[in-house]
Amino acid sequence: MDNMIGKTLGGRYKIVSVVGVGGMATVYGAFDTVGCEAVALKLLNLECCPEQARDEATRKFFAEAEKMCHLNHPNIVNIKGVSGEDEPPYFVMEYVEANTLKTRIDEYGALPPEEIIHYTKQILHALMHTHGRDMIHCDVKPQNIMLLPDGGIKLTDFGIARMVDSDDNVESDKAVGTVYYISPEQASGRVVDGRSDIYSLGVMMYEMATGRLPFSAEDTSTVSRMHIEQSPIRPRVLDPEIPFGLEQIILHAMEKTPFMRFENAEAMLDAIETLENYPNVEFDFNREPDEDILARQNAETGINKGILMLLGAAAVFLIALIVSVILIVNQDRADGALPDFTADEVIWNTETTER
Repeated sequence: MDNMIGKTLGGRYKIVSVVGVGGMATVYGAFDTVGCEAVALKLLNLECCPEQARDEATRKFFAEAEKMCHLNHPNIVNIKGVSGEDEPPYFVMEYVEANTLKTRIDEYGALPPEEIIHYTKQILHALMHTHGRDMIHCDVKPQNIMLLPDGGIKLTDFGIARMVDSDDNVESDKAVGTVYYISPEQASGRVVDGRSDIYSLGVMMYEMATGRLPFSAEDTSTVSRMHIEQSPIRPRVLDPEIPFGLEQIILHAMEKTPFMRFENAEAMLDAIETLENYPNVEFDFNREPDEDILARQNAETGINKGILMLLGAAAVFLIALIVSVILIVNQDRADGALPDFTADEVIWNTETTER
């Protein structure tokens, strides 16, 4: 990494410092000698890739840059440019000198409700902008939330973001995302939509409110199963001072099945703003789903319509059988012979026969 310090890329970007290091890329602070401003360069570390995987790594790297080019929002780190083919793979972003939300949680523990609401509203605005362009971030976590000195936030790192209708957004045997914040559908390798980001935000809010993660274990595969199978400890059990409405929002965002969560970021923002204006509010999220929601539930859980039809036919047959038996018994009663099941043995009663 240090061997890049002092180098100039693209004839204008002089690298000054290392800002962050990831598995496949390094972010550098640089000075744009043409634009006369500080920028950030995200540089792909091809030397970390096996030879046969470098083309695919480069494709994904520039796919991230292409996705970010569609975004322009004050709560999202914006992209400024992409390197040419003759340069090492990199793209240029606005430079943000700030700590992350994860750093703040690690330093202070649980945050006050007002601060949680302040950050969550801005994150939801960033997600509304992202989802409105048919993109899912897929890695919403406090490490990717930059806290600005003026109280603003910036959502960053779209490295594994998916387009809603892209070939990448398909079922897979691989979980994609950071395991402690991953949604159940991501952990299961299923198709995702914007409600997956809402789940991850719910996990973040849980951590902000309690100072701890809802699911934690040494083995990451165990954490994935916990997201899929287990319910978290209610935040107010850990801290009764947490507002009831805030707990409701967190747990509603963290519902296991997507159709039971907030429908979208706008709906979650409405709830957050209601809580902000009425701190003692109690929400009614446990409403019965309407027919449209039930239809989506059936599609998302893979219910086989053929099986339902078969079960329906079986039910009709069973009802017809019961009706037939009743008719036969009634006919026997009309003929004067009925079985008496009150004794230990069946004794036939007729007009001329006594028990």
